[in-house]
Amino acid sequence: MVSSTPKPRAQPASPWALHRRGLLGGALAACVGFPGGARAAESALPSRLRLLCGASAGGTPDLIARRLATALEAGFPGGVIVDNRPGAGAVLGVAALRQAAPDGATWLLGHAGLVTVNAELPGLRLSYDPQADLLPLAQITETAFVLAVGPGVPADITTLPALLRWWREQPARAAYASPGVGTLPHLLGVRLGREAGLPLTHLVYPGGPQAINDVLGGHVSALILPEGLLRPWQGGALRLLSSSGSQRSRFLPTIPTFGEQGFPELSGQEWFACFAPAGTPADVLAAAAMRLRAACDAPGFADGLAALSLQPAFLDTASLATRIGRERAQWRRVIAQNGIRLD
Repeated sequence: MVSSTPKPRAQPASPWALHRRGLLGGALAACVGFPGGARAAESALPSRLRLLCGASAGGTPDLIARRLATALEAGFPGGVIVDNRPGAGAVLGVAALRQAAPDGATWLLGHAGLVTVNAELPGLRLSYDPQADLLPLAQITETAFVLAVGPGVPADITTLPALLRWWREQPARAAYASPGVGTLPHLLGVRLGREAGLPLTHLVYPGGPQAINDVLGGHVSALILPEGLLRPWQGGALRLLSSSGSQRSRFLPTIPTFGEQGFPELSGQEWFACFAPAGTPADVLAAAAMRLRAACDAPGFADGLAALSLQPAFLDTASLATRIGRERAQWRRVIAQNGIRLD
């Protein structure tokens, strides 16, 4: 662990108070609005960064972290180290962040669920407080989910409305697979069933590849997974019927959204963002946000994400905090309306 003795700074603010009062926005404005402001903000950060990742080497979060680390290196002369803390759905990464000093030397690359669904799912005994322990810095990237069917569904079913009609005629086959209870694919399926007025059976799998195998084998009619996992199957044994984005994906431009197929309110995306320990001072937050924006604009970064079927989607701290609050409220309603809990 890289650490340094923090210098005395302004009184730290809580993550959500920062957003409500616009403190970080003021700090950023000071950085760009006055001579020397940007240099002052840059000096708030240490020379070396530890980037925590709550996933194993080789997984999508790890690959994002390593691409981000490369893009950040220009601003950290001492280097950027990716520190993998896999296990417990990325919660071990959160634990490491909570133990880190709030001095800008340690960030966490985390997924949306850490601060949205996890905060609202009954039965999930969290070892952290998503609101108090994770201070949002900036969103980096996002991706959509895709609903796909396999050989167990008649070949002439090539649209979502056609699938829903078939499910109504074959209620025993009205089921979909996802990677787990409380995951975004699970909740999207719940919303689809509720909005369509159609009971759907949720089948839990330990991961995407296992779900794909059973759909390919005809044992399950459909699944919902990240587009990066399903993109290689386009035009093959799986038929990709609908995307969960607010607009069509640049990687799957022929696949319509749920909104285009009669469900205008049904959308949801996975996204990844960086977080700092609670108590990090405002000048450090401002400097970190500036570094992340520069990294997202770095040559080659977007191409590196595209190789993972991800697109750059930078959101500053205030915008990210707004998104977190909006999505927590959205999934809270879905979970409550459908009695979802993790037993």
